[in-house]
Amino acid sequence: MSAGKRVRQSAVPASPPRPATVPSRATTWIPAALIAVACALAYANSFHVPFICDDAGGIVENPTIRKLWPPMSLLHTPRWGNTLEARPIANFTLALNYAANGLNVTGYHVVNLIIHVLVTLALFGFARRTLRRPCLPPGLKADAAPLAFVIALVWALHPLHTQVVTYIVQRVESLMALFYLLTLYGVARAGEADALPSPGSPPRMPRRALVPSWVTPSVLWSTIACCACTLGMATKEVMLSAPVVALAYDRIFLAGSWRELLRRRWGLHLGLVATWGILAAVQLTQGGMRNPNTGFGSATSPWQYLLTQSGVILHYLKQAFWPLALSFDYRDWPLAQRLADVWPSMLAVTALLTVSLIGLRRAPAMGFLGLCFFAILAPTSSLMPIDDLAQERRMYLPMAALVAALVVALHQLLAARVRHAATTRYRLLAIALPLALALGVATFQRNRDYRTELSLWMDTLQKRPNNAQAAVTAGAALLDLGRIDEALALCQRAIRIKPDYAMAYNNLGLVRYRQTNYEAAVAAYDQGLAIPDLGRHTLLGNRANARAALGQVDLALEDYAAAIAAMPMYAGAYRNRARLLAHLGRHDDAMRDFANAIRYAPERPDAYVDRGNLLASLDRPAEAVEDFSRALRLAPAYADAYYNRANCFAQLQDYDQALQDYSQAIRHQPGKAEAFNNRASVYLILGDAPRARQDIDACRQLGLEPNSNLVSMVNQALASPPSRAPLLPDPH
Repeated sequence: MSAGKRVRQSAVPASPPRPATVPSRATTWIPAALIAVACALAYANSFHVPFICDDAGGIVENPTIRKLWPPMSLLHTPRWGNTLEARPIANFTLALNYAANGLNVTGYHVVNLIIHVLVTLALFGFARRTLRRPCLPPGLKADAAPLAFVIALVWALHPLHTQVVTYIVQRVESLMALFYLLTLYGVARAGEADALPSPGSPPRMPRRALVPSWVTPSVLWSTIACCACTLGMATKEVMLSAPVVALAYDRIFLAGSWRELLRRRWGLHLGLVATWGILAAVQLTQGGMRNPNTGFGSATSPWQYLLTQSGVILHYLKQAFWPLALSFDYRDWPLAQRLADVWPSMLAVTALLTVSLIGLRRAPAMGFLGLCFFAILAPTSSLMPIDDLAQERRMYLPMAALVAALVVALHQLLAARVRHAATTRYRLLAIALPLALALGVATFQRNRDYRTELSLWMDTLQKRPNNAQAAVTAGAALLDLGRIDEALALCQRAIRIKPDYAMAYNNLGLVRYRQTNYEAAVAAYDQGLAIPDLGRHTLLGNRANARAALGQVDLALEDYAAAIAAMPMYAGAYRNRARLLAHLGRHDDAMRDFANAIRYAPERPDAYVDRGNLLASLDRPAEAVEDFSRALRLAPAYADAYYNRANCFAQLQDYDQALQDYSQAIRHQPGKAEAFNNRASVYLILGDAPRARQDIDACRQLGLEPNSNLVSMVNQALASPPSRAPLLPDPH
């Protein structure tokens, strides 16, 4: 009996190995929803972060995002060192933001978060498909979905990405990453579509009659990959490495040989390589002016830059593993001069690169991740000198390769110690989910540093005390808040740290100007102008303001002209020169300068108010009202615009509207005594002497003696029946 049992048992054929399961809708949409919710929670406190730093030039003062028509205008980008220069796709997304909600900062943050979620979902989909490839170990294929989920979740919540997600204008990085991953995803799908059906696989669905015979799934996904790569090339130059990485991916995970790869998908890879032409065309037609100190014409030699980047890359890796000292700016990073200064870091990076190259031969999957890491970093961390030696945002996409390598290695380590696949999966999740939670909390905490520009730069200065840029920018923020002594201390600190820093002298001049010490301001600007710097136009414009305050009119006009010659789109110089020309009685010249100020900075209300004041002084109140109204549409709490428009309405004898505007001016600036004085006269004209008396009393309490004729007429009106005397307010 027992022998028979043994015979029957031995006769039972061994069960075939379980094939990799096709993911169900639940294994796709549930992880995707969890990822989206986790990202939203981590960045929930970022939606009201104000425009900071390069957001001013990229959004607030960017004339190229002001209209969506004609369509060709969307291909134009700002120039003169702007972050959006030669990056039309990123610039186009900002134009859509502006069309939807103007300068409401929340809308821009929502779009940034959506892009980040889309990048994460693209990473999830690409990682899951890659882990299901037949060339990988069975354990990875069986756990492809949970592994991809962990990779995407840990990557998405890492606080190192806050600079890309929370800093609005740096969506150029996340958009590029999205197109990069979509390119690789398209290549993966095209390769799967090209694969011959395996024995026993379900038959393919019959083609629909409306689809042309040549539109195969492979052609469709190849087209998607090429389109994504094209968009990426027009988003950021780092996309340069995508065709090379796509080719390596195809050879390692899809094709059995180079011959098979070229036979099946030569058109796809030729199309990807052709997108380099898009990058070249964009750079030639719109680029080349981002920063003359960037590239092989820089004062930094390629060898010095390469030496420096070895330490920078190790710092990136340190921040990836221990992200508790993130810094917004690294402009104090020392430039390496000799190999002897950085040989340990250079040796470490060379070893990592060598291991990655060897891995391409012996362990191609892991070697591919190493290739991705170095290839994506190469445009910014190799031989091409860039003004900013280090920036955390450059690790945005390379971090995905690093996280994937660590998660896969952890899975294999757990699988080697545990027999059951389910136990491996649960232990992996037990480690990864608390880690993701901790990273999400760290991201939420990091976003608090962005709540104001001052808090961000003070945090940077605390972490990097020798960062002159942080000291200067924090000082400027303090000056805006009226904290002049603190601003002065930081400007002097920046000069001590970096005596050849022109912008430190510029901000010192601003502090002296605010102190009405105009001679000292001019001296500070002179020191800054003696140092070669890209911000020369700013120094010239500010020196012109100080010279105008000193009554040196001819010298001021020379400086304004020089500033505009250095930066033809310098709206501030046009506006300030227009004010000076108006004061000199050169009204036509002033009008032309006001028009240029508005043309180059249409979202700045000050130029509209200044031009409105000039029009009012020329007895053109109706035109002045239009300019004041434009200013109020841009800045609804602009008290001076309400006050000046009220004066014009009173001049036009539209007293009801004048009364409303005076009231709005008082509401937004309760200490504006002139508004009480003029509103009192309007109340008197409208026959409301008691309220006129109240405004006269308020005017006196604020330290301004009301118009004597007005006081006399109010007293007379209170002593006799009301009259409607045509008393007009003083036009201030």
